[in-house]
Amino acid sequence: MLQKIIYYFRSNRVRILRLSRESSWIATGQIASLLGSLALVKVLTGYLEPNEYGELALGLTIVGLVNQLAIGGITNGISRFYSVAVEQNDLWGYFRASGRLVGYATIGALSIALVLITGLIALNKSQWLGIAIASLIFSILSGYNSVLSAIQNAARQRGVVALHSGLESWLKICLAVALLLWLGSSSTAVMMGYALTSLILLASRFYFLNQLFIEKVSATRREQGKQWGRKMWLFAWPFMVWGIFGWIQQSSTRWALVAYSSTQDVGKFAVLSQLGYTPILLGMNFLMTFALPILYARGGDARDPKRRKDVIIITYKIAVLGVVMTAIATIMATLFHSTIFRFFTTDDYTAVSKYLPIVVAAGGIYGIAAVLGTQLLALMAVIKAMPATVISSILGALAAYICTYYLSVHGAVIAMLIHSIAYLVLISFAVYRNQNVKNEIKLTDD
Repeated sequence: MLQKIIYYFRSNRVRILRLSRESSWIATGQIASLLGSLALVKVLTGYLEPNEYGELALGLTIVGLVNQLAIGGITNGISRFYSVAVEQNDLWGYFRASGRLVGYATIGALSIALVLITGLIALNKSQWLGIAIASLIFSILSGYNSVLSAIQNAARQRGVVALHSGLESWLKICLAVALLLWLGSSSTAVMMGYALTSLILLASRFYFLNQLFIEKVSATRREQGKQWGRKMWLFAWPFMVWGIFGWIQQSSTRWALVAYSSTQDVGKFAVLSQLGYTPILLGMNFLMTFALPILYARGGDARDPKRRKDVIIITYKIAVLGVVMTAIATIMATLFHSTIFRFFTTDDYTAVSKYLPIVVAAGGIYGIAAVLGTQLLALMAVIKAMPATVISSILGALAAYICTYYLSVHGAVIAMLIHSIAYLVLISFAVYRNQNVKNEIKLTDD
């Protein structure tokens, strides 16, 4: 047995070293991002009262709206077809098509911005204009960052992705605090710091992407007629459709708390999410960031049965790791929730610490479901994930309003768990049905 292991490592030495190097970069970026996000909570809760933190959380729902409906949807299509374009030696056409899609998405984002600002003025809600405009700017810039990061991750530029991922939260802290000291304590100042952070990171990502463009595309100076834009759109449009429902589910809890309770409770729930839901999802994101380019490369155009089987096996292995990670994190949250809140927040927020284990479990369950869902993406069966996403989002939104009405923050936490469990059950069913079934939607040319 030992000899077989030694032989395997010797035979695959180059591949193992490459994967180890890549996973080290990803782990470094995710750890830096996790520490930064926790530090951001600690710093901002020291400057903002719960009601101001609640206003910031509501502003971030605007960011989610733009990202889900516009730029966020096409990011998945752009990321998925990088490896296919490499195989077909047409990165020139791929990049041109990606640029056009981003342009169309920007027009959509600006249209949403115009409708929102006009609505606030018409409703005489001028006090929300500052946070709304800052949120809209941040949403567009962060959307651009997501596109560039997706391309660089697909190209397996792990160091570049890790650098920017780790830097983001720390830049947010520095710039948000600077603007808080300059402009005074307000959610608008924090959002302006977020937008400025995205602008700096965008400039840096453009620099590194330009290096990739020069290196990879110089040999293919002419588009070869592969219709990349159409292929990306066919892959991406389901994300934009269910993005509507996803945004409703994600924002419903915060707006339900505003309707039935107060912005103070929105702030407390937001902190609870950032200390419980976000860290476990970052852990899951480490697994998916590492695996997605590999899955896409293994899957290719998803026509080869052997390549399809490889994708299925890999996703199940990652999901098992996710289960272990979720169990450990939930136990730790159960044992140390009070200590965690005392360290990262002020006394204004500690009353909700008892809900932390449930939030961690909800985040882990959702992450496991997302891992399983990547199997459908790699096998070009993205449309089959739509019912799971839409139905679970509707159930989550309904649960948010019903549970929050009766139980306030406790109800919001229960609704979060309901949504995660529903998504896991439904996506598991979709994955099971898709296995060994030829994809019904043609996304590649013969």
